[in-house]
Amino acid sequence: MTDEMKKEFTLKISQANKSRILVLTYELALQYIDDAREAQDRDEFNRGIQHAKNCVDQLRNVLDYSQEISLYLYRIYNYTFILLDKAMIRHNAALLSEAKVILKKLHDAFDHVASMDTSEPVMKNIETVYSGITYGRNGIRDNVAMTNRGAIA
Repeated sequence: MTDEMKKEFTLKISQANKSRILVLTYELALQYIDDAREAQDRDEFNRGIQHAKNCVDQLRNVLDYSQEISLYLYRIYNYTFILLDKAMIRHNAALLSEAKVILKKLHDAFDHVASMDTSEPVMKNIETVYSGITYGRNGIRDNVAMTNRGAIA
């Protein structure tokens, strides 16, 4: 994952509500799987898978077991975690494809649900980011402006 992508994810997370953070966790896992598949050596491959496993583990840890669906999701997350483990041990990218298909389907479902969630962002007192394109003497420029959040007294 590039530094630019990390900054984008950080910005999205800082402005997200609980549902959107869950969707972003899926997106991170999917990106790390892609990173592993594109890896040039075994260490890079394993690092990508380990990051994806951390995301799946986080998804397992936030399940609300008072909801019946959580038991089914737990089984799916465990299966996905095992696929990622096997892919790492065997250095087998085909197993990553199966894990990615599973996570992508769950991502799409949770993304649909998150689009209906109108709750406030989880993080309070964050910087507001304004982004836009302006025209200058040398062409088009992309501007990003952040407001100073200061301190809450």
